[in-house]
Amino acid sequence: MENLKCFNEYGGFSEDGKEYIIKMTKDIKPPVAWTHVLANPNFGTVITNNNSGYTWYKNSRLSRITKWSNDVVIDTPSEIIYIKDKAYNKEWSLCPKLNQDDEEYYMTYGFGYVKLSTMQMGLLQEHTTFVPKDENIKVNILRLKNVTAEKRELKLVYYINPVLGEDEIKTNGYIDINYDKNSNIIYAKNLLTQDIKEQNIYISSSENIKSYTGNRNTFIGNGTLKEPSGIGRDSLENENSLGSTPCIAIEVCIELKAFEDKEIVFVLGADIKEAQSIAYKYTVPGKSKEELETVKRYWNELLRKISVKTPVESMNIMLNGWLGYQTIVSRLWARSGFYQSRWSLWI
Repeated sequence: MENLKCFNEYGGFSEDGKEYIIKMTKDIKPPVAWTHVLANPNFGTVITNNNSGYTWYKNSRLSRITKWSNDVVIDTPSEIIYIKDKAYNKEWSLCPKLNQDDEEYYMTYGFGYVKLSTMQMGLLQEHTTFVPKDENIKVNILRLKNVTAEKRELKLVYYINPVLGEDEIKTNGYIDINYDKNSNIIYAKNLLTQDIKEQNIYISSSENIKSYTGNRNTFIGNGTLKEPSGIGRDSLENENSLGSTPCIAIEVCIELKAFEDKEIVFVLGADIKEAQSIAYKYTVPGKSKEELETVKRYWNELLRKISVKTPVESMNIMLNGWLGYQTIVSRLWARSGFYQSRWSLWI
């Protein structure tokens, strides 16, 4: 953090100006949500410094995949990765605001990607998120490194609060989910508007799905979003969402040997016609990392076509990358930000 440019008490730009890094603790964090947008012309997601935000397909207002929050202070997450250490019976999430612990969290915003880094319970955790250049999917690469000399047994739960339409009030009770064990995919569709194929989504993982649930009431139970009851159970209930307050939560389990390093991928996609092939491609960690590098190269080549030099370093950083990226991604493609979820043309 000492070498960051334009540093304030929360964060600053990297030496080359291509990343913005935020450091957060329980007591020192931005007063409101600071956001970053990842998108291609058809698909996108807004991510905040709390690793929160929402996702959409084709239309950031009419075809939201997950719930949109319009409160920059509370910043309630609609997509969360939970981790539980079975031996210590300790659970937490990759959402700093939910944890409210004494750990340090580092959020890095780059052109086309976001990375959250932290250390908890002897585990180095790096959660990288990106949207591929040409495909309708959000990729979460979770790297876990065991820095202890003991074996760790971990339970991971990938949770989303689905909308599959304009408003969760309208779709509540009408979301149908189906688990395809052979392809390791959870499918979900909005039965209220069956004629709109865009309101079909899927979730998958690089690890075998052990259990799942579509019922938010039983998943949260007597707990809270910070500590849902479902994390403490041996497995989820394999329930549908029809007729209930929906969620989609999948459970996977992994083991880490002493000092072992492992990457796990969770994907959230739309357009189920290509679900199996796309999910298979991106749930291979190596393939996901290759595509991430492709995204980085794309933005580097596009944004460096214009080079501006002024006497003001902060102006150079903004003009040589960030303003161009934000204009294309946020204004032209996503037409969305944290407090905006606007009409965009169907493609």
